[in-house]
Amino acid sequence: MNFLGHFFLATDSEPLIIGNFIADFVKGKHYKDYPEEIAEGILMHREIDSFTDQHEYFIKSRRRIQKNQHHYSGVVMDIFYDHFLAADFDAIANKDLTEFSEHIYGVIDKYKDVLPEQSKYLFRYMKRDNWLERYSDVEGIRRTLLGMSRRVKHKNNMAEALVDLEENYTEIQNDFCKFIVDARTTFNPNHK
Repeated sequence: MNFLGHFFLATDSEPLIIGNFIADFVKGKHYKDYPEEIAEGILMHREIDSFTDQHEYFIKSRRRIQKNQHHYSGVVMDIFYDHFLAADFDAIANKDLTEFSEHIYGVIDKYKDVLPEQSKYLFRYMKRDNWLERYSDVEGIRRTLLGMSRRVKHKNNMAEALVDLEENYTEIQNDFCKFIVDARTTFNPNHK
C-alpha cells in the first residue's frame, strides 16, 4: 500500500500518521531517534509493508502485472491498491476522502519540525498536488506512475502501467477488496 493506505490504517493517531509518513526515510534502528509513538508508527509502516508483500491477494495482483512491470510490480500495485481505496474511500473508511486528506496534510504540517529533510521535500509536492485525492481517478494514477517512472534510476515500464490496470481492473479490484478486509482486521481490529 502507498501513502493513503498507510494513513488509513494508522487511524486517527497523529504520531502513527507521522511515523507511517516518514518510515521510508528512516533506516534501520534510527526509528529509536524519534519519540516513542512516532517510532511505533515507523515500525507499523514496516509491518504494513511486510503484511502487504506477503498477503495472498496482493501476490495474486502482482502476478497479474508481473510480465510488464517485472521488478516494479509491487511498487505499481501499491499505487493501484491506493487507487481502489481512494475510489471507494467513503464506503471503506466511512469518511469523506477530501476531509481525510485535509486532516492528514494538517497533521503533517503540525509535525514539520520532526520530519526528515526528504519527507519535508516530498510533502511539499504531496500537499500541493493533493496526492491522496489524486489516487481516486485513473488520470491521477497515470500522473503518479509517470512521475515515479522518471524518478527511478533503472529502466522501467511504470509510465505504461495503466494498460495493466485497465486490462486487469476487475480482478485487481476484487483482490484489493479481500486484502483490505484482512489489513483492517490486522491493523485496526476495533474498526466499526
